[in-house]
Amino acid sequence: MLWLIPPIPFQKPIAPDHGLKIFFTPKDTRDFSKILFCGLPCENMLQFLMALKTQKNNEDVTKFLDSVKDEGMRADCEAVKALMEQLTGAPAKMWGKSIIGFGSFRYRGKTSEGEWFPVGFSPRKNNLTLYLHCILENQSTLLDKLGKHKIGKSCLYLKRLEDAHAPTLKKLIKKAIQSPEIAGAETVKD
Repeated sequence: MLWLIPPIPFQKPIAPDHGLKIFFTPKDTRDFSKILFCGLPCENMLQFLMALKTQKNNEDVTKFLDSVKDEGMRADCEAVKALMEQLTGAPAKMWGKSIIGFGSFRYRGKTSEGEWFPVGFSPRKNNLTLYLHCILENQSTLLDKLGKHKIGKSCLYLKRLEDAHAPTLKKLIKKAIQSPEIAGAETVKD
């Protein structure tokens, strides 16, 4: 649920009391950089919206996967789910509306901090996206052996699961589980 934030001239919570407090500070009612999210200033509205949007929740993972129309993609998702559950020992959990994550760790960056998952995946229109938080650009030795793929900072894009060399994919997943990292942030140990 997205709350519209009206300009108000005094500090006052504007979300219902469910653990999330959003405040405007006095004299800064129209400047989004002055929004406080959980007591921390947000650097921009996108960060604010992302903080609200992608959170671990109790939505049904099976129901979500059953909604994937492409049978090949759905089969790939089921296989990745089983593999990640086996390697992490953690149950699959929905994060936001379309990401399935396994386990969690705390991170702290320059402009944000929070809880995230070390490994996860999402069926997208053109790719199966695997979220492997081990800074993929630093994993060139393994990526060279992986097979046909594309990467982002922590995203591994596969057209089909069969395109990936399974033992190498397992090694990448294990790396992210053992030493989760987000580019530009530090992992916070409990």
